[in-house]
Formats: sequence, structure tokens, C-alpha cells
Amino acid sequence: MSQYALLTLPDIQNQCKRDPDAYRDEFMSQYRHFESQLSIYRLKPATTSSDFVDIVYFVSQLAHLYKNETAAFPGMLMDLLDENYEQLTPAPRMKMVQALILLRKKGVRSRPYSLCPPTPPPTPPPTPRCVQHLTGGHGYRPRLQPDSHFPNPLPSCT
Repeated sequence: MSQYALLTLPDIQNQCKRDPDAYRDEFMSQYRHFESQLSIYRLKPATTSSDFVDIVYFVSQLAHLYKNETAAFPGMLMDLLDENYEQLTPAPRMKMVQALILLRKKGVRSRPYSLCPPTPPPTPPPTPRCVQHLTGGHGYRPRLQPDSHFPNPLPSCT
């Protein structure tokens, strides 16, 4: 029986932070567990287990200690959020974004990424009824005329 068999993720995290070289094998075992959980999640993206979210946060907590081994981790996490943004429930999505923020604070990145949500699809042009409501019913929008008292007038709104 392994000496690590009874250790929980917080215990392993604590040990790895104290002595990264001595616990590299245990971290790599957990990292492989993350990769297998990721492949399972990609098969069924609608289901997110708490175990998967916990292992994501665990790896993000220790990625700065094992930069070579986890070089692809931020990219995998970002791709996961990009691909399954709408399918994730708020709690796992928030935890994954927190993990990305933590990685950014600790200086672990595989490629530049932004934490901005995906841009929404473009909205269709307004219908005539909507335009009539916006313009006050008379079909045109009043333009602001530059005032002669100001030397540099602001551009008019069109």
C-alpha cells in the first residue's frame, strides 16, 4: 500500500508546496488523473463532477511549481471554457475562471489568453416599430448642433 493512499488533495497540495521535488510523482499522478477526467468530460460535457472541478483547482494551485509538466494546462482549461461555455453550470465555470486567474497571478501561461467572456452574436437591426419608438414617432433623430460659444464642438451624433 502506498504512503499516499490516505492523502486527500489538500494534503497532497500541502506536501507538494513544502517539497516539490519529493512529491513530483504524486503530482504527476494527479495530473494524469486530471487528463483522464478531462477526456471523460469531453465525452459528456453536460455533466461536471465535483471531482473534476477539484482536480482542476488542485493543478492550478501547483502549476507554478511544475511549469514544464503543466505547460499545456492553461491552454487546455481555456479551450475547455471556450468550447463548453454555455453548457457549464455557474459554479464549475466560476471555479475554472478562478483557476485561470490564479494561473495568471502566478505567471503560468502557455499562450496569451483573455478572461473576457465570448462575444454574443450580433443583434438584428431594429424593426420599424422599434425605430419609431426610439425616434419619438417622427422618423428622425434630432442632431446636436454645435454651439457657437464653444471653440471645439463635439462631433454630432448620427
